[in-house]
Amino acid sequence: MTNIAALRPAAGFDVTALPPDYFQSIVDHLGPEPQRQGRVREGYASPTLRGSLFG
Repeated sequence: MTNIAALRPAAGFDVTALPPDYFQSIVDHLGPEPQRQGRVREGYASPTLRGSLFG
């Protein structure tokens, strides 16, 4: 999945076409794996949206 996303931008994920037992795997890996790879940040500089947007 990360190889495909690296080639072109993704608008989302269609999880309705997957068997139900795959859903837990998606939940367990969709957030942590990109964070581990450094593609998604793990925290924010400010605890509020206003602080994150305007400093």
